[in-house]
Amino acid sequence: MSGPEVSRGGALPGAAEVTNPAATPGGAPFARPHSLAPEAERRIRRLLVAKAALETLFVVALAAAFFHVNWNPRVRGAVASDGRTRVEGWVAGGRADSALEVQLFVDGRFVASATADGEPPKGGERPAGARGFSFALPRLEPGEHEARVYAVHVGGGRTRLALHPVGGGVRVRGEGVE
Repeated sequence: MSGPEVSRGGALPGAAEVTNPAATPGGAPFARPHSLAPEAERRIRRLLVAKAALETLFVVALAAAFFHVNWNPRVRGAVASDGRTRVEGWVAGGRADSALEVQLFVDGRFVASATADGEPPKGGERPAGARGFSFALPRLEPGEHEARVYAVHVGGGRTRLALHPVGGGVRVRGEGVE
């Protein structure tokens, strides 16, 4: 068996056609890699770096837009409790002309949902447009529990929901079921 046949005069300047019956079906020619002029190589590298930078900026912009549409980082509020029967507080953020839905979780479990559309509790500083909410606690097992309130943010054309913590958790005590 003899080696591949090489002929100059391929489609690319400086490239050679190589015919190797064992490597290609029917012995069809294929182009061998060739080298570029140093200036052309530098230009291609600069273009590839610029392309990568533009793609990175695009991905960052896309992620920022997705975050803004689906999560509203401006939601804030405060939560308080009498420790046994109620959890109440205020929430601000979202659209100023609409009420916000808030959800109560005790020990990480969903307990209730309410609309924050009332007067905020008296005392403490709160921004203009703050809306109040109040939850009656269900009967809890004896001992200490943690209650947390989350504001519901609807995004993506009402197809996605995100929960934002309102204030911090508050401790409540359960007395057990009678």
